[in-house]
Amino acid sequence: MDRVLRRSLGVSETAPTDATVKPAPPVDPVVLDESHYEPKPAFPNFDEFPEYADLKPRVIMSDEMKEKIQIDIEEMDDDELPVHDEL
Repeated sequence: MDRVLRRSLGVSETAPTDATVKPAPPVDPVVLDESHYEPKPAFPNFDEFPEYADLKPRVIMSDEMKEKIQIDIEEMDDDELPVHDEL
């Protein structure tokens, strides 16, 4: 396996290994049952956040970040959208 890995990485098979590198920690073999977790919705709950009901693009950030940066979003008409016709 070591030879295959070295060849795929382009490392000489006779190159010495770095003895200071520690091996990865063991992995827990038990697979967690995630069936009780509910997936997060793609859109916010509009009853809780009615300001997002218009589905307009926006950037949500903390007040601290608002003081440091400014973001402008420019609307584009459908006629101005880039066309990708590679297919």
